[in-house]
Amino acid sequence: MPHSPIPVVLVHGIRISSTMWRPLAGELERTRRVELVDLPGHGNRLDDRFTLDSAVDAVRDGIDRAGGRAVLVGHSLGGFTSMATISRHPERVAGFIGIGCSIRPRGLGVAFYLGVSRAMARNPQRAEKLSLKGFQLMLPPEVAAAMSAGGLAVQVMPDAVRGIAGVDPIGLLGSFRGPVRLVNGTRDPFRAEERRIARALDHARVISVPRKNHLSVLGETRLIASIVEDTAASLDREQVA
Repeated sequence: MPHSPIPVVLVHGIRISSTMWRPLAGELERTRRVELVDLPGHGNRLDDRFTLDSAVDAVRDGIDRAGGRAVLVGHSLGGFTSMATISRHPERVAGFIGIGCSIRPRGLGVAFYLGVSRAMARNPQRAEKLSLKGFQLMLPPEVAAAMSAGGLAVQVMPDAVRGIAGVDPIGLLGSFRGPVRLVNGTRDPFRAEERRIARALDHARVISVPRKNHLSVLGETRLIASIVEDTAASLDREQVA
């Protein structure tokens, strides 16, 4: 009996929503099912409190909607949340593509981003304007429009930063046996520990995107789609082997 192509679940970054993935979803849906997730405090779940536990539950529910087992793709906050989901529900995850999340959020880095997030939450209108300007400057028009289509949730940022503080990629992924792809722009500070993480994980591979930063890497829709499709297709082949 033939197997269906393994589905993909896309998990967005901080303050954005699932709409950020529309261009990528359009590419991937040519070959397989794609499920989009709104994390607590974002998008359609704006009134929900963000905690790492509630975020993991949201990702787990997205996997269940997709059929019960999927490849996870997460950017930044979505990547850290996906790692925590893998640790808690490994049987539901076939593979992982983490974009801009190859670091342990801790120490001075967390303190800095927490301070920035609190400042943004105190002046959400200004923060939203600056975010929109950044999208427009760094991303292709279609991707920039998708980033803001579901609204921006700067008020959730302090809770989200606190929620992922201390997340350890190696600890969360250490026993995972599916393929792991760490995709980072070469100008992204969130790539700082990519080599250490890849060395510690049997099935991990680093993919560097030249001259891209934490945000602009998301403009490489076709490249990201090819990475996700190649990873998922290899898992499809394993199903029929």
